[in-house]
Amino acid sequence: MSTETETENASQIDSLKERWRPRIERFRRGWDRFTQEKMGVLGIVIMVVFIFWALFPDVFAPHSMEWRAYLGTEPGRLTAEQADSLPHPPAFGDPFFAPLGTNYLGQGILTLVVHAADDALYIGFAAGLLSSLVGVPLGLISGFYGNTWIDETIQRVVDVMYGLPFLPFLIVLVAIRGITTTNIILGIAVTSWLNNCIVIRGRRSR
Repeated sequence: MSTETETENASQIDSLKERWRPRIERFRRGWDRFTQEKMGVLGIVIMVVFIFWALFPDVFAPHSMEWRAYLGTEPGRLTAEQADSLPHPPAFGDPFFAPLGTNYLGQGILTLVVHAADDALYIGFAAGLLSSLVGVPLGLISGFYGNTWIDETIQRVVDVMYGLPFLPFLIVLVAIRGITTTNIILGIAVTSWLNNCIVIRGRRSR
């Protein structure tokens, strides 16, 4: 009985190996092609660093968000000379450490960049998801009904929106609704779903 069970288990394992072997081989070939592209590998490295910045900002930031380059002076008690010296150029030692310099408030630029990574990551993913939810379905519909009035209507809408100046649109949106994370996401999504629609439509029409 034990021998039959072991034989059956071995047979199932062999079956799984045969089923997954083509997928593993495709993954290996794809990975080999990807690693040959140096710019692609560099992009992955930058993205991983950016994600770690967003997840652990206090580890990578040289200072807290409350830090100011006031040379030991209490915030709000700057001398005239110290106030005139802001922002500071990049510094790597005493009296303060600010590799990218400081802004006019004395905050380290590198600290601000690191602590802003989580917001940038959230905005990027949210805007990408929202633009995909709009652009991908429209691209599929346009490609499926190619050379029909449905396809023509969608493509003419895309052409009209491509002809609109996006920067003034974003400025008006922010002026009306205010500078909020939601409005930034909406602005990016409205201007980026067009690319998704065109790419998906072209792939679907093949």
